[in-house]
Amino acid sequence: MYCILDCKNLSTLTMEAEKAATVKVKYDSKYTYTSFSTVPDDTLGFTYTMITSIKPLMSQKIYYLAKMPKFIADETDTSVEVDIKIENQTYHCIVREAAVVEEAGGVAETEPSGENENSDINE
Repeated sequence: MYCILDCKNLSTLTMEAEKAATVKVKYDSKYTYTSFSTVPDDTLGFTYTMITSIKPLMSQKIYYLAKMPKFIADETDTSVEVDIKIENQTYHCIVREAAVVEEAGGVAETEPSGENENSDINE
């Protein structure tokens, strides 16, 4: 999964691209995947010798990549959410909501409470 942020360095100092934001992906409300940032070179595309900083008053697209199992992309009934933290503000994005299971008649079937569950009553 990836997230693209268009960042502009408004400071007077060069900014490390990896410090622009923190992006975490949560799958099924249980599993959290961290990401890493990369900035493509305009002439080479993505390389491992990427741009790692943004000069003052310059804008740059930063890609945040989270490595996740492929089956997550193929599913449609489990939730995927992304938290993007920039400075002290966190933005929560719902990429995919979990499927809602409708119950017949509006009443959920329940398991026995355990009382008399194994009784041997002969009628």
